[in-house]
Amino acid sequence: MDAGRNFKTTGSSEIGTNNQIYLSANGLIDLYSARVLSVYGVNLFANDSIKLYFSTLNAIGANASISLKTANESGGNNYGLSIDTSWVDYTGGLNLTSGKNINLIDLNLNKTEKIDPKNINIYTGGSFSWDGKSKAQKKINGDLNIQAKDQIELKNLNTITTTGDLKLNGKNLNIGNDLVSEKM
Repeated sequence: MDAGRNFKTTGSSEIGTNNQIYLSANGLIDLYSARVLSVYGVNLFANDSIKLYFSTLNAIGANASISLKTANESGGNNYGLSIDTSWVDYTGGLNLTSGKNINLIDLNLNKTEKIDPKNINIYTGGSFSWDGKSKAQKKINGDLNIQAKDQIELKNLNTITTTGDLKLNGKNLNIGNDLVSEKM
């Protein structure tokens, strides 16, 4: 679905399909209290920014992924991706890409207890920040790969454990919690 300039939800909205969801906007995608459900994957693309607040993204089919991507490296606000108090459930991978900063606050991975989150890949042309609000994080069943042009900051996440590789690459690393890879 091409949303034109901007796409916004203002509360208790649901978007669902038995296929993949592709949502693109020339400006921003702003999901407030929204639930996006897809069997095969959720793909959001915006030139300027994507903001999620109190929202849930579900990709529940076999090996279904969630991908959020913004293109612009300047203009608009500082954040290309801003996710606050939201949930992502997926069986494949989580991919976050932005030319600008990425800010995650209280992002909950796979609130369904049946599935551990799989590979997480994050690429930013700016800084990356993830504040877990001191909640225990689920084990990542795969790799955690964070690549940032500037700073990477991880705080209040307790321990982050992966079964695969743990890769962080940025100008400055500010790590306020334990990082564990169980890869042999």
